Amino acid sequence: MIYWNDASHSDKHLLESIKILNNHDDYLLQQFFHSNIPRLKASPKALVSNLSTSSSEITQRKASMDIWNGSGNLPLHEMLSTWNHDNWLRFFKAIIYMKDLAFRIEECPF
Repeated sequence: MIYWNDASHSDKHLLESIKILNNHDDYLLQQFFHSNIPRLKASPKALVSNLSTSSSEITQRKASMDIWNGSGNLPLHEMLSTWNHDNWLRFFKAIIYMKDLAFRIEECPF
C-alpha cells in the first residue's frame, strides 16, 4: 500500500487520479511508485513495458505516466484503437478528478 506522509496535496491528488485510471490496482501502483515517497521506482519507459501484457494495458500505463509527469508520450490514436468502454470511463473519471471538474448529474454520462 502506498502511504506518503510528506507528499504535497498535488502529488496525492495525481496519485488518486492514477488510482482511478488503473481501477485502484494496488499491485500495479506499488510497482510504479515507492511506498513512502512520491517518486517513480524506475523510468517511465521501463514501467510501461515491464508491467504491461496487452496493447490496452500499455496505453493505460502511458496515460498514467502522462498524468504523473508528462512522460508517457501517449498518442491519442493508441487510445482510440486499443481501449474499451471501461478504459474510457476510468480515464474520464481520472481526468475529472484530477482537474476538479464539476458537473451536474444530468450532464455526466456515467
